[in-house]
Amino acid sequence: IASQRVSKASMYSDGMTAEEVSKLKEEKGKRAVFFYESAKRSVLAAEVLFRRLEAELAELEPIFSDGEKLSERFGPILITAMGIIDFAHRFGELMDGMPLIKAPMRRSHLKSLKEALEPVTDTRNHLQHLRGELAAGSSIDYPLMGSITWIQGQQCYTVALLTQGFEVTVPSMAFGSLGVGYVARYQYTVASRGILLDRLVATMRESFDWLASIVSFSDPDYDKVGWGKAVAFSSSMKIEISTAATSAE
Repeated sequence: IASQRVSKASMYSDGMTAEEVSKLKEEKGKRAVFFYESAKRSVLAAEVLFRRLEAELAELEPIFSDGEKLSERFGPILITAMGIIDFAHRFGELMDGMPLIKAPMRRSHLKSLKEALEPVTDTRNHLQHLRGELAAGSSIDYPLMGSITWIQGQQCYTVALLTQGFEVTVPSMAFGSLGVGYVARYQYTVASRGILLDRLVATMRESFDWLASIVSFSDPDYDKVGWGKAVAFSSSMKIEISTAATSAE
């Protein structure tokens, strides 16, 4: 049928027509918006959790010698650290699969992010699949949910939850070369893998800022780094129940 014939000039190497290629790009563009939005909110979530972690750890310093109070307060702080790890892992997955960005460009500009996420992936797997690791029978000489180390001035603090009856190794913060000082201010260590949290969150932000610099939206306000406009709905219902008259027939 003549209307179905397509000239060779309009065909691409993969057998797609120019119209099909245009439609495919449009679909990828739509998906890219959702990837971009998810990546942006993952960065924002990690930054919110990191600021919360800073405040929570600062509150521990005055009670550091009180083991009972310390134990009660430290559990929720571990959950905050786990949240940072989860959002960092999610951000890496989103950036790695971001539509419309070619692999060579992604590799060259996201190298530091990939390096920062290596211990994150291992840590997340440990926390997500803890049962399998415990069942493997290997020696467990570390706090199961990890330890947190932070620096305040020249003081280095480390806190972990111990398992009664077992000895564990709890690492401190690494010290850099002469004159550099500590390598970071905040560190979350899980199963002997240390994650420098302040560097991790900063690298996430740098990677997203690079992404924001190479994309544009028809709405100039859309690419502003924020949570976006919230939509709220409220509904109510009044129910009245009445007994219907019945017939004996």
